[in-house]
Amino acid sequence: MSTEPQQKLARRRNAPVADPAGPRRVLVVDDHPVTRRGLVQLINQQADLEVCAEAESYEQALAAVQRERPNLAIVDLTLKDISGLELTKQLHELMPQVP
Repeated sequence: MSTEPQQKLARRRNAPVADPAGPRRVLVVDDHPVTRRGLVQLINQQADLEVCAEAESYEQALAAVQRERPNLAIVDLTLKDISGLELTKQLHELMPQVP
């Protein structure tokens, strides 16, 4: 349901026009605040994506995925409290539809 001004702006920025169903919701998991903020800013600039939650630890990530039900997750491989691969496996068990 993009309006004409939004479509023109998206074309000017070479960004995709937002999907009528709404943007895909993204969970960002990274224990480095500067990196996490940078990823959030980059993702939120995309018309078809929005960050629904951020986490810096295993516990925060599990709580966020259960609370926010994201469409996808971006996970740092080297977290302080757990391997990003292990966290990804556990997130996939909780919500197998989330890539």
